[in-house]
Amino acid sequence: MGSPSPGTATSPPEDGDTADDYVNPLDQSPRWALATRAYAIRSGASLGFGISNAWAPPELAPVKVIWLDALLGDWKAKRAIRVDVWEPPSQPNTDKPDFPSTSQSSASDLLALAAPNVVVKTPTDEIDDNASIKSGCSSALSSSGRSSSSKLGTPKRPRIYKVASNLSSRSSRSIASIRSRLSRSNTASGLSLDSIPKRPVVINFHGGGFVVGEGTDDSRWCSAVAKSLNAVVFSVSYRLAPGYPFPNAVEDCASAIVQICSQDMASQYAIDTSRVILSGFSAGGNLALASWVALQDPARWGYESVLPSPPLEMAGLALFYPLLDWTIARDTKRQRCERPDLTLPKGLTDLFDASYIYPPLQSSKRDDPRLSPGLMSDRMLQQLPPVHFCLCEYDMLLAEGLTFTERLKSHGRIVETRVVKGEKHAWDKPPLWAPKENAAVEYEAAIESLKTWVGLD
Repeated sequence: MGSPSPGTATSPPEDGDTADDYVNPLDQSPRWALATRAYAIRSGASLGFGISNAWAPPELAPVKVIWLDALLGDWKAKRAIRVDVWEPPSQPNTDKPDFPSTSQSSASDLLALAAPNVVVKTPTDEIDDNASIKSGCSSALSSSGRSSSSKLGTPKRPRIYKVASNLSSRSSRSIASIRSRLSRSNTASGLSLDSIPKRPVVINFHGGGFVVGEGTDDSRWCSAVAKSLNAVVFSVSYRLAPGYPFPNAVEDCASAIVQICSQDMASQYAIDTSRVILSGFSAGGNLALASWVALQDPARWGYESVLPSPPLEMAGLALFYPLLDWTIARDTKRQRCERPDLTLPKGLTDLFDASYIYPPLQSSKRDDPRLSPGLMSDRMLQQLPPVHFCLCEYDMLLAEGLTFTERLKSHGRIVETRVVKGEKHAWDKPPLWAPKENAAVEYEAAIESLKTWVGLD
């Protein structure tokens, strides 16, 4: 397997090849038909991530779920945006991010099995309605999230059907029966909020083609960042297409940013709003950059009554294989890729595009920087904070990522670019039976950039 290397190793292709003649066959599909397909994929992806996190749980789990208001656009709503919150341990952890390996055989964490997308839990919490799974696991967890075997002998993995049953029933679980043990006068580690210095903030946006996914999909990243930076991490579950097409996701993300950075939230979580970092994966990388764009020029889109002026300042952005330019047709992107056979399937990208861009737009008309943030103006580009890019060699989005990084460099912006050799899109989210140990390497590299931005180097 190839090792990661700086992005300068691969040159971007020539621009100008935009192939605007592609007609997405799903553009004419009824919205209900798209929604049905999206729901099926969404359910499968959610179950897969849930089982993965249960089978090999990250060291830190979300300690709280909060709901934020959708403040922008045509789909304003109260408590519409779900956000999972990670808080750091009492001391920053400098260990490398924990990832499952081919030799890992730890038992499932009770916390991950107990529907982490719904409830607030700490490692010592008990889950009364999950006795069948609880009996096969230890309630005493080591610092790595593994079950203690000193008292119970070799722990047994819960059977897959039990894990799946628990995860599939999480939406029907009574929230009233699962109460938080946390007091907001304290951190997750039990320290008084008044007794600790203000902590950095990382606001993360998940991937999934704007159609699938949720904030806990990036649990390993969020856990690693919270530990390494002593940061509070908010992972945003923006509303999804086709029910909420463009620009709804961007508006949700911008809404989440301004609320998380409010004085009330800063006081509640002991966070330093002068050290805010945005991160995102795939579609989430697009949204991290696009929401930053929306914050820079709110009057252009009628957001001036909600978004602050002057705009919030960000310490930096960490973008993993983002989509940056919708004006380039998918077929062209595949042709540019060295291994077109390893790119996302056409049927899947057709569903993503038809769901998110509605009504349909020709490729040449998709230059709104909230949609194609890589096409932002030079004036706006000059305001960008430092950016860390992690791109994949066999990804159809590689070329536009390299094009944008070269543009940043030509304007004197601070940019770190890494291309992971021999890997395809979203390689860091593998199936259980094929873990990618180089994902921890790339997360650690990104964390080193983040440390510099928040003054921890």
